[in-house]
Amino acid sequence: MMGTLVRRISPRLRIVARVKFEAAKSWFLDAVENHHVSEDIRSGSQSPLLSSSTGTLFGFLGFNQGDEPISKLLEVLDRTITYQEAAIKPKNSLYSVAVGFPTKSQLIGAGVVTPWDSSRPWVSAIEEGISGLPYYLNKKWGGSRSGEGFQVKRGSVRTAEFTGVTYLTPLISQFRKRLLLQ
Repeated sequence: MMGTLVRRISPRLRIVARVKFEAAKSWFLDAVENHHVSEDIRSGSQSPLLSSSTGTLFGFLGFNQGDEPISKLLEVLDRTITYQEAAIKPKNSLYSVAVGFPTKSQLIGAGVVTPWDSSRPWVSAIEEGISGLPYYLNKKWGGSRSGEGFQVKRGSVRTAEFTGVTYLTPLISQFRKRLLLQ
């Protein structure tokens, strides 16, 4: 994630910049909602992202039953992707336009974290990889957070690893391109 992008524009481009921002933000939120990772987490069905092993990404990440991590992520993104403009003094002929993105600490503060590590946003975990897949046993069990599986304490049940998949990073890059900020 990132902080803020700032550009200077002329007064006549203020309206164009605002319209571009709204269109790009709408596209971005829709792209996140319909991304295959989001659909995988939301679906609750067999995950192709778990290296051909059984289980769901929702269960492997350890979300609690009833959690809606994608809805929460979209809510935080909608709230933290912001647009601000201000006249630059003493040159009132230019405006500063700032587009704010959520930082890692904002995601953590908003609770977009893995249930087992409150210092790591789950979106980062998905992109960076998560150890433990060899110890994840996909078995319906009421004692687990998700009710979908648990981590065995001894021995592994598979050799596959979850090395990470691209998720928000390329979407943020495309969002920036839509704003002509790169």
